[in-house]
Amino acid sequence: MNAHDTTTAQGVQAPAATGARWPEERAGLPWFATARGLRRLLRAVEETPGGWQAHPQVPQLLAYIEAKYRLLARRYGREPADAVAAAFEVLAVPAILDAHDP
Repeated sequence: MNAHDTTTAQGVQAPAATGARWPEERAGLPWFATARGLRRLLRAVEETPGGWQAHPQVPQLLAYIEAKYRLLARRYGREPADAVAAAFEVLAVPAILDAHDP
């Protein structure tokens, strides 16, 4: 770990408050928007006592999913919350951690 990185209590490396940022964040995306970042977050959620209910970044992930799939859900006459529920069901499957691109 270098001076620009920190590790959260859940073991997820995130940028330090010194201004260092993930490349995805510079592009306007959250750090978990890549396969590598998502896998890292999902592993942290899995290792957190209480998992999906307790990990502090789960609400941010679910909000990102809702925004990302809002138009697709509407196209099929569904609410954006339906897309979040479907994504949650997929992301909560332990095998997704081994997927090439979760």
